[in-house]
Amino acid sequence: MVTIDFNRALLDSKGAETQQKLNELVADLLLTESKGNVRKFYAWGIGLANGNPLVLDKADQKVLSELIENNERLIILAKGQILDILDEAGKEA
Repeated sequence: MVTIDFNRALLDSKGAETQQKLNELVADLLLTESKGNVRKFYAWGIGLANGNPLVLDKADQKVLSELIENNERLIILAKGQILDILDEAGKEA
């Protein structure tokens, strides 16, 4: 199990912080999905919306990574930063 904290600002293409938070982006994405593991996505989304980190095993990291990567509603700039956090956490596990 690994703890993943998305409580950080989305960076713009020049590395400057924006007002958007990555935890809010991931929470919104999870909570507005219409398919997937409803209970898991709901719990993750509510936790992230309240500023909590996620505690995931390798299988759940893969589920979240695939959801982020394959989602058409998130911009590439956000996807890259979110996937970097997931990848880094995966190395620590």
